[in-house]
Amino acid sequence: PMNQTNDPRRSAYYTDALPEESGDQFVGFPYGLSQGDAQSLFTSSSFSIPSERVASTPDAPAIFMLYDEVLFIKAEAQLRGLDAGIDMSGQALYEDAIEASMQYWGASESEITDYFAQSGVPTPVSSSNYEQVLGTQKWIAQYLQGVPGWTTFRRLDFEGVLSPPAGNPGQEQFSRAFAVRMVYPNDEFSLNEDNVNTAIQDLLGGGGAGGDNQGVLLWWDTEPPPTP
Repeated sequence: PMNQTNDPRRSAYYTDALPEESGDQFVGFPYGLSQGDAQSLFTSSSFSIPSERVASTPDAPAIFMLYDEVLFIKAEAQLRGLDAGIDMSGQALYEDAIEASMQYWGASESEITDYFAQSGVPTPVSSSNYEQVLGTQKWIAQYLQGVPGWTTFRRLDFEGVLSPPAGNPGQEQFSRAFAVRMVYPNDEFSLNEDNVNTAIQDLLGGGGAGGDNQGVLLWWDTEPPPTP
């Protein structure tokens, strides 16, 4: 989605995957590869990797929550009709959130103006499409916030940002194209076996389709991500 809208954050997030070609070439890294395949691609020039700003800045901040996330939360509250005492429209808050993210990542005012000057960019948001439209933009803005971005994806169930790897191994391993939770670590079974087994039984549905696997929806995750 960033290439489709000429998003100015691309050069802050990623390297040019094909520097010998004319113009910047940003190529997304595949989701869900095995460790060996992922490492091999990461060291090749076929895909964009994290930029120097992201990967090689010793004093880079650890991001927990940025101002754009606050605006996305307010925008969603407005679009869902929640009485949050907010005096701006969901559309205005959504656009401000995108702009705040771009400013944080160093986009110039002219780049931001050019982005918003494109016809239909960003996609207008409404109470009927906020999961897809706002969710996608919030996910883009949560770069370097892996777990919050993953949570946004699981909570709003939008499409078009991830594709399963060849063969869709997740479907075979845990009955979903995308992981929706982390499994309990081995330490829990070694040091806290009774309680972790109780949690698996009471909170994750026990055996069968439930249990301690990456395909079990958590209590707040009411719908699975769409199957590509």
